[in-house]
Amino acid sequence: GYAKTSRTELLHFTVGGKDAGWMDKRAFTATLDKATYSKMSRGAKIGDVAASSKHGLYTKPNNTAEDGEKIGLGSLYANQNVQIIQSAKLSTG
Repeated sequence: GYAKTSRTELLHFTVGGKDAGWMDKRAFTATLDKATYSKMSRGAKIGDVAASSKHGLYTKPNNTAEDGEKIGLGSLYANQNVQIIQSAKLSTG
């Protein structure tokens, strides 16, 4: 769960699978992945809608920054030729 007021943001959480309640977001330490970036320059083609719609499109590599946002699905660019300019290897594999 998630709730936001004019003063704070609250997060609903569980411990050991059991409901623990709601607490101010400021009490939590973010657990974000670390990304190692590499510059690239190569062509590629995005898969068809069936394949690309299973993958999110983000402003930053997913779960690497609190201000990263999901902006759509890969199907937005289905069957298009693209230029890959950077890769990110995440600490979680």
